[in-house]
Amino acid sequence: EYTPDTLALRWLAAGMLANIVLIGPAGFTVASVVMFTMVARAFGSTQILRDASYGFAFSLIAYIGFARALGINIGAGPLERAVDSFIKMI
Repeated sequence: EYTPDTLALRWLAAGMLANIVLIGPAGFTVASVVMFTMVARAFGSTQILRDASYGFAFSLIAYIGFARALGINIGAGPLERAVDSFIKMI
């Protein structure tokens, strides 16, 4: 008989909810890092710093791709504004 892993499902749901709550005030990158880390935990990872690092790299690349290459605002928070300012300087 199949029994769902309710703890994993809770981590997944919490990650999605955290993304929804954080994307406005914190921005896409921070919200995505939190979600990525929580989803990785749902899949059994206990390496929080590694997961957050991967999440940061993936989400920042995604933000730059959407915002700069496609011109689509997917949630600019303080970090994204700093990155945009830095890119404009170079």
